[in-house]
Amino acid sequence: MRRLVLFGCMALGLTGCAGLLGPRVVTLTPQAMSERLAKEFPLDRRLLELVDVRVSDPRVKPDPDSGRLRADFRVQATERLSGARFDTTLGVLAGLRWQASDGTLRLERVDLDLPPPAGQGPGREPAWWLRVGSVLGARVFDDRVVWRAPADSGLTVERITVTAAGVELKLVPAR
Repeated sequence: MRRLVLFGCMALGLTGCAGLLGPRVVTLTPQAMSERLAKEFPLDRRLLELVDVRVSDPRVKPDPDSGRLRADFRVQATERLSGARFDTTLGVLAGLRWQASDGTLRLERVDLDLPPPAGQGPGREPAWWLRVGSVLGARVFDDRVVWRAPADSGLTVERITVTAAGVELKLVPAR
């Protein structure tokens, strides 16, 4: 039967046959998502006019229990007044949403895990450090593109599922 459908599609010039073959599932691996994010980093920002921040080295890991992605980034910050430098790893836990208007999968509902800088114990970090984390979340990570559908594919995402292997996207013909 499937051969008959494929032959029929070939005879029709393959137009409009995506619906006949059913939905397609694409799995985005953590490595592929990390590589996609790495194209946008390192990212240098001045925050609150007090701190110069560099964010780099994204590493994405799926968190199937929460249905979200975890991404770890290296963060280097320099306080402009004192010249104090800090280096740490920032953890980002984010949901995913499909943006049909431009065919992208984006981070949303970003929660940050910003540990104290190296050499600083909990509760001893500089006062500006925690504010930097909240600004980073809003300005750097929220709405960040993780994947882009091929141009003119005529497909849209019906379902997003986070699994141990990565993110599964159920693609269906756009209406």
